[in-house]
Amino acid sequence: MRLRRLSETECYLRCYGGRREERVTFVRVLPASARHEAVGGRLRQLFDRHFESSVSERRAA
Repeated sequence: MRLRRLSETECYLRCYGGRREERVTFVRVLPASARHEAVGGRLRQLFDRHFESSVSERRAA
C-alpha cells in the first residue's frame, strides 16, 4: 500500500489507462480533533450501554 501523494499525470494514467493490475484506494485523513471526538463518542456509547445493562440487572434482582 502506497501512502504518498500522486501527481496529476499518475492519477490520470491510473484512472484512464495506466497499469490495469494496480488498485487505487483513497484514504480520507481526518483532523486530529475529529479522530479524538469519534473515539471519545464511541467510548461513551459503550460505557452508557454497560451502565444501563448493569442498572437493569440490579433492578431485576
